[in-house]
Amino acid sequence: MAANVQCSLEEGSDSIHDFTCDACHKGLAQFFCRECSKCYCDNCVKLHKQLFVDHERVLDRGQVAQWPVSTTALDRVEFCTEHKEMKIHMFCEDHSELICQTCISSQHRHCVKVTLTSQKGKVESCRELLSQIQKIQGELLLSLNKNENNIQSTEASHKMILQAIKDLRKNRDDSFDKLEDITKQELNGIMTSLMPSLQLNREQCIHFQTDLKCFGDTLQDVEKKSKEFLFIAQTKYLQQLKKSRTFIGDILHHNEYAMEFVPNKRIEQLLPNITCLGRIIQPNKVISMHSKIKHKLSISGIDRWSCYPYGMCEVDKLIIVVDNRNSRVKVFDELSQVVSHFDVPITPWDICMVSDREVAVTVDNNDNTHGVQFFNLVNMQLAKSNNYQLDHACHGIACHKNDLFITSNTELYHYTLDKTLILKRKLYEDTSHKHAVFKCAVSLSGNKIYVTGNSQNQLLTLTRDGSVLSTLTDPELTRPGSVHVTFAGQVLVCGISSRCIIQVDSTGRKKIATLVTRTDLDADPASVLYSRSKDSVIVGQCKNDFLLEFQIK
Repeated sequence: MAANVQCSLEEGSDSIHDFTCDACHKGLAQFFCRECSKCYCDNCVKLHKQLFVDHERVLDRGQVAQWPVSTTALDRVEFCTEHKEMKIHMFCEDHSELICQTCISSQHRHCVKVTLTSQKGKVESCRELLSQIQKIQGELLLSLNKNENNIQSTEASHKMILQAIKDLRKNRDDSFDKLEDITKQELNGIMTSLMPSLQLNREQCIHFQTDLKCFGDTLQDVEKKSKEFLFIAQTKYLQQLKKSRTFIGDILHHNEYAMEFVPNKRIEQLLPNITCLGRIIQPNKVISMHSKIKHKLSISGIDRWSCYPYGMCEVDKLIIVVDNRNSRVKVFDELSQVVSHFDVPITPWDICMVSDREVAVTVDNNDNTHGVQFFNLVNMQLAKSNNYQLDHACHGIACHKNDLFITSNTELYHYTLDKTLILKRKLYEDTSHKHAVFKCAVSLSGNKIYVTGNSQNQLLTLTRDGSVLSTLTDPELTRPGSVHVTFAGQVLVCGISSRCIIQVDSTGRKKIATLVTRTDLDADPASVLYSRSKDSVIVGQCKNDFLLEFQIK
């Protein structure tokens, strides 16, 4: 049986590490001598053949099944894993551990049920144990292969990100080079316009200086001339002095030639606040949550119905919630209390942040009135701003830079925000079901759009041009509702009927974790949001007056 065990282990591995040379204790054993009952490596077996010519029963690797279990393997069985020099001879039933004498004195002195291993009568079948070993070996091999793939993927990502950082730096350097060239051109232009005037001033200054020197040198000789000549000379000299003084005055009182460089304040203000070129995110890192806190969503004396928080977003540490059933948009402060609200005449369905102080809300009365209402956030109050009426139903909404994506239950539309709302194109359409294009979210890079198919129990991942990259179905994705992309790029999806929140990989191809289960919730989940300021996952529930906050470990 021992030989069979060893053989099976050999088949599960490319090399055997249990057999070492009994002569040098270094090399890997390649031969076993039945006469000596010892193993030898390639070098030591040559000396063995010279010393023991009559030892003919030497087995090579091809006959390894006939080798005995190696001493190293037996030592692994007999000796304590913690105290290598001590043999195991007891079993602690309190901790279900094999122990040695040292273990008893150091860790198991207070244990009650400690028995000698020689007294343990029940032993499981070695064949069954071997089957379990082989099964685990197979699973370990799969795990090893997966880990190797993860290593290669991580190394490839590392290389790709380094190149992206290098490219970004080059692009910024190119941008600064262009800014430098523009500034130098402006400087050179001013210099070119000033130099002719400065050159002329220099020439005039030299001319006046030469004339006055000449007049000064001839003044004594002029005094000896006639009065008429003296009058002419003095008049001319005085006129030249007057011109010189006027010229000097103009030069001294005109400072238009002075130049200064005033750095761009936006650059000066921006650069000190930038701590890095970009963030390194792990979109497939599983979110781990622990404690749960309830926050009251309903407003006593105002709300007529149980709340239906159909959408949420975070703006400047404030959580803004769309209460569909009560037709209100509510603002939560940092203490998770409702501090203000805005009543909308048309039913609100979803919300997204479009700038640091602005949000957009889809409104639709399921009849002929559809649109997007924009709000500015001022002192924790919502102030109504632009309103756009659209000619299609408006349900889900997501924003990336100046691009706005709106679902209509059967279509996904792409708009741009450029002083007004401009329709670019219809990206995707599925009219086979009533809520085939339900809610949407955009990846951080903006290259992928996630769309929930509520009536089809699926999550679609689309490209920016509307092409389908992947379709995900899962038992925990029954009637999927809200989909949300966190600050780190993780994708969270509500399963309304399956009553759970799942995390999906960034490609949208597979579920990687179930974050919130049925037992964690009081009702079906309506919306989900990662709060960066709280480092928590916020869950809104259908027809329920409380938000649930799950704190992240």
